[in-house]
Amino acid sequence: MQREAEQRAGQTEGGLTREDLGRIARDEWEADRAAADERERRSDAHRREQQRLDEQQPGESIMDEVDPDNTAAMRSAGLGPDEPPQLTGGMLDALKRPENLIRLAGMGLGLIGILLLLYGLRAEAQVAPGGAPAAATATATASAAGTPVTQASPPVTGTGTANASFTKVSGPCNLAVRFSDRYQFAAVNGDLTLTQLSNGHASRGTIAPSGEFTTMAEGQGYRGRITGTTATGQHTYTGQGCNEIYDFTMNFPTAFLGGPASAGAQNRPPEAGPIRAVQTGTTTSYTVQNVSDPDGDLLNYAWSSTTNPCGTYSGAITPTFSWDHPHPPCPSEPSHPGVITVVIDDGGFAITRTYTRGSTPGTGGV
Repeated sequence: MQREAEQRAGQTEGGLTREDLGRIARDEWEADRAAADERERRSDAHRREQQRLDEQQPGESIMDEVDPDNTAAMRSAGLGPDEPPQLTGGMLDALKRPENLIRLAGMGLGLIGILLLLYGLRAEAQVAPGGAPAAATATATASAAGTPVTQASPPVTGTGTANASFTKVSGPCNLAVRFSDRYQFAAVNGDLTLTQLSNGHASRGTIAPSGEFTTMAEGQGYRGRITGTTATGQHTYTGQGCNEIYDFTMNFPTAFLGGPASAGAQNRPPEAGPIRAVQTGTTTSYTVQNVSDPDGDLLNYAWSSTTNPCGTYSGAITPTFSWDHPHPPCPSEPSHPGVITVVIDDGGFAITRTYTRGSTPGTGGV
């Protein structure tokens, strides 16, 4: 037991002596060092090969370095492109070199990429009729030839006038909670102009065959939808630093979409005589004589005046328009000059009558 203890005194737990461990460590270090030297040698060889390739003259190839004797013999024998030589052992050894394998792999990947690109172009050109690419090509060809593209539904064209009521939803400014007005819709191939008749303010946008419309102008905008004889939506007013939102409902005398507004040939315009002016004291009233509509449509009125700025006006959307012109503020004279105009429409057609004698009583022309 004492002899066995003496033998294990210089040993580790695994039964190896410290001398054994040191020898193993030296062997591993020398193997790592040899591997590093081999990597460095191959890197140097690769750099030299790359430098040689950069400097080689046209007509040279890697095969000259692989087997110069065999390459020279091939050239002297007149072997052409259709007569490939047999690979020799030296050539095979050269092809096995890492830098040459990398070059060959790169060439192969490049060739595969070119083939895939050509295949994709051919497949796109051969899409069966009715497929998406073929349809897109046909559309582009038709457009280039000047053929118009047919829409799913014809664009909206027509005019109409609606009585509108507004109710405030939100906003910080002290503006009217409710108000009413009249609006004229004028659509041409889907482009919509919406005019507020009380002040002539116009906003512009679009209207779809579904009835959805949007118009914008400086300080305000409208967004809604027309269904039959009714338009509903929201109006936003941002002028004067406000941000007011109103719900609106607009009522047409006839259906704007699909009605006389878009099929005027089926509707007849209203009929009317001249404007007659009657003065009572300092107020002159204007009415249109013999107004009627052959189709029985509801008629809408829009009066306006171009005159000297005195007095007040009322009844702008009623059959009777009044001008109150007291003295003062109006000058003391037998009559005041001015032009009174009214537009009468049935939702599909509009006619205009004008009175040019200001506040003087009488009957105008047609």
